[in-house]
Amino acid sequence: MPTNVQIVDDVIDRTLRSLIGWPGANGSSLRAVGGLVAETCGDGDHVEIGSLFGASALVAYRTKVELKRNGNIYCIDPMVFDDHEYCVRIDGNESQKLLLKNQHQIFFDNTRTCGGIKLIRERSNPWPLPKDQRFATAFIDGWHYGDGPLNDAKTLVEIVDRAILLDDVIPSYPDVYRAFLYLCSHPNWFLQDKLDRCALFVRRTGAIQIFTAEGVKHTHADERED
Repeated sequence: MPTNVQIVDDVIDRTLRSLIGWPGANGSSLRAVGGLVAETCGDGDHVEIGSLFGASALVAYRTKVELKRNGNIYCIDPMVFDDHEYCVRIDGNESQKLLLKNQHQIFFDNTRTCGGIKLIRERSNPWPLPKDQRFATAFIDGWHYGDGPLNDAKTLVEIVDRAILLDDVIPSYPDVYRAFLYLCSHPNWFLQDKLDRCALFVRRTGAIQIFTAEGVKHTHADERED
């Protein structure tokens, strides 16, 4: 029986071999996305902010299918050419620019057989879904500048129940780092792992013992209202 790691690796291989376009950051975050869904999501919906041509959504969806887990994959992305990274939008070759200009159609072609992938063709701020709609897990890989990453983090800490994966925590993106620091300091979330350029945060549940030099000082319970 294959392990979850083997299942995710196989899903990534199949996805990249058939993908039209390219995965963000050359696919460096796909294993973290697959691992998030395999190990943490369980039966529940997953949401991602920023989808490009659908590679991460496909990995999340196909991992759920392989593990026989229920739940949909929601993709929040306006699919607007001017919102893409300058390295392709300005410095890319003509073929890359042509693909980006047809992002929506390519995303649709890549995901057309995956009924559990739901595209919300809107920006993430203001949040385009009902505020009472909850998710098991989330992947932040949207607009990397200004208050974009921080706004996404502030939105998701209120509506995600298990884990948030933040992409591109690297020196090139100081605004993503601001979102990273916000999540690190949030009383209801804990940095569980730093996976290359991804940071995995899990929601604190129940009572937490706080250790100090004087001993156990107090406990902290998740104060989120359900």
